[in-house]
Amino acid sequence: MKRRLALNVVIAYDTFESGLTAAQLYQHTIQNFSADYLFEVAFWRFEVLCIPFIADRAAAEAAQADMIILAVDNGEKLPDEIRDWIEKWVIHKPGRDSALVFVSRNPAPERRAAVANQAYLRDIALRGEMTFLTDLNAKPAEAENQAVREIRPSTRALGPAAQRLSECSDACLRLQVQ
Repeated sequence: MKRRLALNVVIAYDTFESGLTAAQLYQHTIQNFSADYLFEVAFWRFEVLCIPFIADRAAAEAAQADMIILAVDNGEKLPDEIRDWIEKWVIHKPGRDSALVFVSRNPAPERRAAVANQAYLRDIALRGEMTFLTDLNAKPAEAENQAVREIRPSTRALGPAAQRLSECSDACLRLQVQ
């Protein structure tokens, strides 16, 4: 029997709808890679991440995760409590092969908050030596009608799990390495 590698995923989301978007991405990933990977997932809604002891637990999970998916509805800057939560786990990421995925239900690069969130999360990925994937540059119609059609590998070496995920070719969001 083939031994499957563990792939830990943490999903943080702000609204029910953005949580569904992240869940679609996660479900698609499972469908394509469950033969090779044993998935574990933790879902965290932003409002519970504002409770200090819960944020600490979720930060510990994110620090160990192979993939962190942040799903938001555009329109507002990430809350300070969520930025604080991110700062708790990013310091533990360097040297670990992992990915930070930023998805938005309605990508709109012209919106200031969306652009600011993307820039902040790209910086977090750099600081954490993580691969950064986003759907923000996709056209809204594509993002609404598909689920991870394309994930391209970054130029730096990825761990086996992240490399395999980068081969994904059919889903509901168009993610681009940034």
